[in-house]
Amino acid sequence: DDPAYAIYTSGTTGRPKGIVISQRNVCHYLRAGNEVLGIGEHDVVLQQASIAFDLAIEEIFVPYLVGATLKVATLETLRQTDRLADLLDTEGITVVDTVPTLLSMLERDVAGVRLVIVGGEACPPALVERLARPGRRIVNTYGPTEATIVATAVQLQPGRAVSIGAPIANATAYVVDDELRLVPCGATGELLIGGPGVAGGYINQPGLTAQKFIANPFAGRSAGDPVLYRTGDAVSLDTDGRLRFHGRIDTQVKIRGYRIELGEIEALIAVEAGVQ
Repeated sequence: DDPAYAIYTSGTTGRPKGIVISQRNVCHYLRAGNEVLGIGEHDVVLQQASIAFDLAIEEIFVPYLVGATLKVATLETLRQTDRLADLLDTEGITVVDTVPTLLSMLERDVAGVRLVIVGGEACPPALVERLARPGRRIVNTYGPTEATIVATAVQLQPGRAVSIGAPIANATAYVVDDELRLVPCGATGELLIGGPGVAGGYINQPGLTAQKFIANPFAGRSAGDPVLYRTGDAVSLDTDGRLRFHGRIDTQVKIRGYRIELGEIEALIAVEAGVQ
């Protein structure tokens, strides 16, 4: 239960808020997360995230736990995005774990990469189409810092709608309305996350902690998540049991009484051939 690290993220008020992540939170993710990722001892993983970004914990310690090789990219290398594909080839990288924006800058495909892990921002369907090839897995991950790196994941397939998948092992997810009532399949609501990845709260901000980390109103459904984290993210559950991400709930607008998620409009614009 001792702290492993604290990360400060941007706050809506402009004041950064610190989240304390425990050793227990991290150890759970390293095991449960890799059940989805499947990194093994023969993999060569590129480490490129700053240690001020919790993605670095995934990049460094999942390979460490399974005995894989870790190649640490220098800052100079990362600045030369036009040479990133050459770096992946030269170093024999088999696993890349990064944000979609960086992957979109690859000037060519690298055949040796067998696993691409994306997260941190919405993944465009066009990127999935571009990266997909036989023998390669593309895994989309989602998770706020408050839920320890990743809470849900899914393997993406070309031609199939991009989602953020389902909870990783031991984690739980609930989609609720403004009154914290579960919404039906297909309806948009706020995503609440439970399980051993949920942090203890914010540093020296008891009011915000009480607002965002709430007692589980569905505790009878699972004894393993007494506290749920309110993500502030708008999602819906599709008929395949996958969570679809629709942006932040605070970017929702109403037009003639209809609730519209701006993320949905962005997604439609993004698939237009004339929009880059």
